[in-house]
Amino acid sequence: MHDFSPNLGYDYFLKCNLYQEMGKNDSAYVCSKKAYYTKPRHLYYYKMATYLARVNKDTTEINKMFKLYSSYRKDKESYIYYVESLARSYYNIEKLKMIVDKELLIYPKNKELMEFKDYVYKMEQYNAHKN
Repeated sequence: MHDFSPNLGYDYFLKCNLYQEMGKNDSAYVCSKKAYYTKPRHLYYYKMATYLARVNKDTTEINKMFKLYSSYRKDKESYIYYVESLARSYYNIEKLKMIVDKELLIYPKNKELMEFKDYVYKMEQYNAHKN
């Protein structure tokens, strides 16, 4: 399929799904990134690549993918998925707090972002008492 339409990225997406079903997350991650960077505006490719970056705790790649995706689209769903992926990758709490506050300026009435703000502040308090 790639030979006929190299700009589609669907073949990489299919390979990614197959590798995931087989439990080969490293190979799935490579294919998901290829699919995403072939079609960086595609929400499902973005979510799949971000999810596998989250599984691999690759916060640098999560930030890079979000920056590219948000240059094309600015939607609530991608912002929420971005914050959730960073939080589940054990991203720096101070930086995560700044990202959530910045996004709340864009989407002030977003219920999910408000919940994430509470979650991040609870994480910060938990870590402060832990040390």
